[in-house]
Amino acid sequence: MYAAYLGKCDLIRILASHGARIDLKDNYGGTAIHEAAAEGHADAVEALIELGADIYSQTIDGTTPLMVAAAWDHVNVVETLLSLGANIELRDNRGDNACQIASEKAQLNVVKLLKARECEVL
Repeated sequence: MYAAYLGKCDLIRILASHGARIDLKDNYGGTAIHEAAAEGHADAVEALIELGADIYSQTIDGTTPLMVAAAWDHVNVVETLLSLGANIELRDNRGDNACQIASEKAQLNVVKLLKARECEVL
């Protein structure tokens, strides 16, 4: 959903009210919530979850929206996802959790935030 990529919350809500499938997956298993997380749109992430998007949605390689936000150092999105119940210990197909991914990408702000929540880095 391009509206999620752009962070257009009003448009997301309008599209959803007209039957747009907010959990429709692309060829890699990504959904609108992955797009919003990747672009740093915390408000769009929250709107999507309010509309029923799966906070635990995983791509074909097991990447969750939290992992995407952590990889791109979007602290605001990470905080939003955690406040809405995202699981920091979920692992992708390589066995990495969000904290490990942020650490590998040297996203120190996110690492600090996740470590404060007792996220384990292997």
